[in-house]
Amino acid sequence: LAGPVAVLLLGALAAVSDGPLGGGRLAEIGPVGWQVAGVATAVIAAGALLGAAATRALRGKGRAPS
Repeated sequence: LAGPVAVLLLGALAAVSDGPLGGGRLAEIGPVGWQVAGVATAVIAAGALLGAAATRALRGKGRAPS
């Protein structure tokens, strides 16, 4: 549950944080909300996959051979 909440929160904060600093196209600063949410999704998914693989690998070593 923490992963999706983090993605939504980071995306929303990134969307809110950018704003105009003056006139013109180069005046907007801050991250793009959908890009932040996309990177956060990829990082959380990679962490979950690595954690699941490590758990499976470590759990298998403690069992007695059958």
